[in-house]
Amino acid sequence: MQTAALVWTVFTVCVCVCVCVCVCVCVCVCVCARARYPSVLTLYIRVVSAVKLYTIQVYTYTFRVFC
Repeated sequence: MQTAALVWTVFTVCVCVCVCVCVCVCVCVCVCARARYPSVLTLYIRVVSAVKLYTIQVYTYTFRVFC
């Protein structure tokens, strides 16, 4: 059980870090691109939504496997 808990903790931390980095990068890109390329902003919103959905699916699958 300790191994599963450790893996779960490491996975959770990695997911949180990855999500935070992705959000920061996307926000910076969106702010920079919004003035010049409005259509790029829409594209990034779609990409962020897809990444968020994928992350939730991976998180749910891992929860089922380890718990």
